[in-house]
Amino acid sequence: MPTQRVVQDVGEGRRLLPNARTKKRAKRSRLFRELLVDLLYAGPQYALYIGLLVVPFVVALPIVFTDQIDFLDRDIDVVGMRNIVSLFQEPMREIFFAALRRTALFTLVNYIMVFAFGFLLALAMYELSSKFKGAFFTIIYMPWMVSGVGIGLLMVMLFTRDTGTANLAVKALGLGKNVFDVRGEAASVFGLPIIYGWKTAGFNMALFLGGLLSIPRETVESAKMRSEERRVGK
Repeated sequence: MPTQRVVQDVGEGRRLLPNARTKKRAKRSRLFRELLVDLLYAGPQYALYIGLLVVPFVVALPIVFTDQIDFLDRDIDVVGMRNIVSLFQEPMREIFFAALRRTALFTLVNYIMVFAFGFLLALAMYELSSKFKGAFFTIIYMPWMVSGVGIGLLMVMLFTRDTGTANLAVKALGLGKNVFDVRGEAASVFGLPIIYGWKTAGFNMALFLGGLLSIPRETVESAKMRSEERRVGK
């Protein structure tokens, strides 16, 4: 009897083995199909990232250490760090540090706009209790759909010296003439971050709002009660 039972168990195991292999094969096939779908959606983004960022960087990096002027230049010599050192010498020094200063100002103003638009709007949406809350969220988020080309055209329409809307408005108010210039430093350092902050307001608001909504409601109510107690105590 024990021998017969062992043979029976072994036989059943042999019969079950193909089913286990089939399930494993089906699981691998499903995972492979999911991977193909993911690549189908993410593939164009990866292609743009590699083609427009990684490949130009890899191609341009060796050129930094040569005297190559353009891609048609065939008389190329290796110059080492001379190009980098020249950035800190005249006449390139003044141009380099002016560009560095503008970049730093742009970054600072841009991050200020992130909080001025995104965080404040997120606070407003967090505290808002209205049946139109979804409509407000949609309206605020809509500029995020504007392309970079659209932002550039908007800058031109607003800050062109003679026909820009901002210049015409300032002129109509008698506050000056051609105050803004789309080609000037002020427009690129201050105007562009403001316009871009308006464009990304909905996206940044969604990020901040997600963080605010993750705070337990009990914590918020407790903080409000303590604040009210301190105010009454004073």
